[in-house]
Amino acid sequence: MLDEITREESPEHHPTTARILRAALEEFLDKGIRRAKLEEIARRAGVSRVTVHRRYPGKQDLVTAVLIEEARDLYARGRVVARAEKTLPDKIAAAFVFIFDYARHGRLKPLLLSDPGPFLPAFTTRGEPLIVLLRAYYLELMRDAGVHHPAMEVSADVLARTVVSYCLSPSAVVDLRDPANAADFARHHLAPILQTGP
Repeated sequence: MLDEITREESPEHHPTTARILRAALEEFLDKGIRRAKLEEIARRAGVSRVTVHRRYPGKQDLVTAVLIEEARDLYARGRVVARAEKTLPDKIAAAFVFIFDYARHGRLKPLLLSDPGPFLPAFTTRGEPLIVLLRAYYLELMRDAGVHHPAMEVSADVLARTVVSYCLSPSAVVDLRDPANAADFARHHLAPILQTGP
């Protein structure tokens, strides 16, 4: 499932789009989202402003696309981490620690701290592409662990939305900054969401 999404939607199969997204990420990191200019992104990508605008009519569209591509890369690397584990609870724990660590220390974190506004739609009102990607990731972990039940997609959807919430909003109840605590939390509270159908 995740491989299918990656093949169909990844900008690796659209070289111009890939260049635009790399250029946009560089521009955002260098100048911040609000000061970033589409003209400069086009210059960095070696394309015209019209080409950028044709693919991404507004800056918000570009922000969302950059975030999705970053998430796609993150999940691809997290998949390698999870596959090293044998049981589903251990896979979920390894994946959660990896993803949560990125949420705290990844290269987009300074942008989220300094100017979260442009990112919020990608996690909320326009967050479905991110959820679709993460849901496919958890479905793949379930299949790798030999877990099958009629409500797999619903379970994966619930977990995807839960993980996004924990990554965006620190918990006052569970200290997830410690990797051991985060792994224990994932094994005991997140993995059961996937293991058992209704």
